[in-house]
Amino acid sequence: MINNRRKFLKKSSLLAMGTGASLLFPIDLLASVRKYVSPNDRIGVGLI
Repeated sequence: MINNRRKFLKKSSLLAMGTGASLLFPIDLLASVRKYVSPNDRIGVGLI
């Protein structure tokens, strides 16, 4: 696998844009999209 500077810059800029785009949305908006999980479905402590 050949890594060159151009590919590195392209991949790192895409990663930076993805990280920056996630910060543009308010956390409340992202939290409201998530599916509600009832307290009975949450795992408090799990032991095997």
